[in-house]
Amino acid sequence: MQHGLRPRRPTKHGALLILGFAVPMILILTGLVLIAANLGSDTTAARPAIPQTRPQPGITAALPAAPEPVPTAIPNVDPQQQALAVAQELATDFARHDYSAARAISPGPLDDTALAKQYQPVTKLTVVPVDITPVGPSQFEMRLGLVSQQSSQNIPTTVFYCVDWRVDAAAGLVIQSKTAALTSMPTHVEADQYPTFVADCHRAMLS
Repeated sequence: MQHGLRPRRPTKHGALLILGFAVPMILILTGLVLIAANLGSDTTAARPAIPQTRPQPGITAALPAAPEPVPTAIPNVDPQQQALAVAQELATDFARHDYSAARAISPGPLDDTALAKQYQPVTKLTVVPVDITPVGPSQFEMRLGLVSQQSSQNIPTTVFYCVDWRVDAAAGLVIQSKTAALTSMPTHVEADQYPTFVADCHRAMLS
């Protein structure tokens, strides 16, 4: 009678060898898995996702307002008003006894001594337009009333004059021609206290 071969049972020594080989391998694989997991989490933390916002429907970003355009041209000055301003400047220079400034506006043969004799008592000289006739782009023939407030020996008086001046507004020059004294009042008064001043100057015959 033949007996079959029986499988050899693993010995205690062989089991220990297998266990000694498997345990380090399991530990190594576990460590690799943990390292990979940590690397993955660090990479994610190092690169946070950038939220992308989209504008809501109907809302637009406000743009800064465009600056106001700077005007490139200065508004024109009325030549007639400018001519009146030149005439008043000359009258003011006479009242201030600034005869050099007066001669710069209205050149003439009179020196300071002659002008002082004429204007020394004057403390205020006001121009009142009566008739104005344009004779060029910036030139005007003007008939003007002059309200001359004066003080002589501490006695105030007002003399109303009527003059014809030719004024060049662009050049800032005045050519004086005819003049006449209309009336005198024993106090300092203004043009509106001589109600017919403009009418009387308009009709006056000057020399």
